[in-house]
Amino acid sequence: MKIDEKSLKGARELCALGKYGDAKRIYAEILQNDPKDLNGLLGMIRIASQNYTVYDGQEIEKAIAAARTAAGWVGKVSDREYDDYAAYAVGRRDASARREAYLKAHAGDFVIQGGVLKEYKGTDSEIYIPDGVREIGAKVFRFKRTLARVMISDGVEKIGSYSFAHCEKLQEVTLPDGLSMLDAGVFSGCTSLEAIRLPQTLTKMDAYAFKDCKALTEVELPASVKEIGQGVFEKCSPQLKVRVAAGSASFYIKGNCLIGKQDKKLYWAGDKFAIPSGGEAECIYCGAFTGRENLRSIAIPKGVKTLDLVAFKDCTALEEISLPKGLEKIGVEGFRNCKSLRRLVIPSTVKEVGTDAFKGCESLKSILAPEGLSLIHCNRPAGCFVSRK
Repeated sequence: MKIDEKSLKGARELCALGKYGDAKRIYAEILQNDPKDLNGLLGMIRIASQNYTVYDGQEIEKAIAAARTAAGWVGKVSDREYDDYAAYAVGRRDASARREAYLKAHAGDFVIQGGVLKEYKGTDSEIYIPDGVREIGAKVFRFKRTLARVMISDGVEKIGSYSFAHCEKLQEVTLPDGLSMLDAGVFSGCTSLEAIRLPQTLTKMDAYAFKDCKALTEVELPASVKEIGQGVFEKCSPQLKVRVAAGSASFYIKGNCLIGKQDKKLYWAGDKFAIPSGGEAECIYCGAFTGRENLRSIAIPKGVKTLDLVAFKDCTALEEISLPKGLEKIGVEGFRNCKSLRRLVIPSTVKEVGTDAFKGCESLKSILAPEGLSLIHCNRPAGCFVSRK
């Protein structure tokens, strides 16, 4: 169900008319989408108390007290569920009070111009982004090494490039509904960030958004995401679980690989991956395997036409790779610093090998390449013999 003000207004009106069963169905659908949605939680308490008029800001405690004296949950909701809803609602109220107190005490830490947060002067480990901010500017919090928790306010639609880059202690970020874009490198180098919830309004994640987030364990791409930049998960742990929400028209998961439906790019491969064959993945995109230190061998299936720039860069344990007939391009720095790679057979269909494709491949002794393929700029190591076929 799409959560919008019209639906919420309808549920409140149903409560006012005493049609609690119909209202409960609306709130239940909201909670099915997000079990911690405040509107859904308050709605369930509203139904329990059978009194919708008391739900205004500071009156929440009064509302909970009223619910506790009600005859029981409408629709046979358990006491435990009630306690969960009530406790969460109180927690949200307490969090709201903390936020107000923080912003009052730290108003001078934020420089805001025309709705854009330009500078942060503080050193706190926990911060709240002030109201009225539509955009967090580029590099505002970069290298804030004490920052551990960030609560971003509703109304923020864009987070600028490298805003939180290299905040090494950052563990928790709350992103608001309404956010549409994560710019390049937003959380790159946030090595303590373990999980993040992406809002259902997000449409674009630019290049390197989560690069080097080595502790990141789980990410779900909302169906709203239409565009992902290069290297968005570059050098994340192979144990990272990337999921795609149902209904996505742009991406899907197969063989533990994240693949674009239209561009047929493979953006990320997790542990125990299997690259789909038959042309489902035509391009191993930038950063898909970069820095995969435990990767020892790989067979690229038929249908793959391009190994993009730095596709296998810094795969230092890679000893063997099988390239398919039909491959057309090996990108810039495609195998750079693959220090264990000993031999490579380049298919006859390859027309281009990028600059520094084999730079730092110190164990590479033999390349079998098609006649006429230029390897002048690939920077193969001294002593690497090239034979032609």
